[in-house]
Amino acid sequence: MALFPKHPVAARDPQPVGYSVFDTQMSVDGDVETDASLRIDGRLRGSVRSAGVVVVAACAAVIGEVAAREIILGGAVTGNVTATQRIELQESAVVTGDIEASAIMIQEW
Repeated sequence: MALFPKHPVAARDPQPVGYSVFDTQMSVDGDVETDASLRIDGRLRGSVRSAGVVVVAACAAVIGEVAAREIILGGAVTGNVTATQRIELQESAVVTGDIEASAIMIQEW
């Protein structure tokens, strides 16, 4: 048994965390589930489940539930919004539904 291996052990890179974007020209019907973060600039008719951060841009609209670790809302969401850590409501955000989080930050107008 050798103290040092003969062949160098390759360093293990952590899995790169992805970031998906729904562009402004994009309209999606259906549920979205991801282990990474998601930015929505277009239209989504369906629920979102993310292990990371979900950003709903000021020009975006979601009809369905949004659930993630952190959620930043600038657009319109028709449905319940649930974050395990925090939700940030920007001045342009419109939510028609329940909001549930450990912390909620609301920006002033």
